[in-house]
Amino acid sequence: MGKLLKKHRWSFMLVLIGIIIMVSLNYASSDQMESKETVQPLDGGLGLLPLYWIVGIVGGCIALTLTYVSWKKYRAQRRRKN
Repeated sequence: MGKLLKKHRWSFMLVLIGIIIMVSLNYASSDQMESKETVQPLDGGLGLLPLYWIVGIVGGCIALTLTYVSWKKYRAQRRRKN
């Protein structure tokens, strides 16, 4: 199990972050449904949507960078082996 976690730790981290985001979105939507009053946010009704976009874009860039670096490392190791 230890080798599996070492080998795929970034994948596990991304999945964990995704689960946390989905749970927080679920709680946010359930809180809005339970409130009796309709309170409009001061920013025109966007709420935390821009934050989620920023998290998605930054997280996507990090994931793409890690994927690219891993692929380059894999290719270099494969070339060294041959």
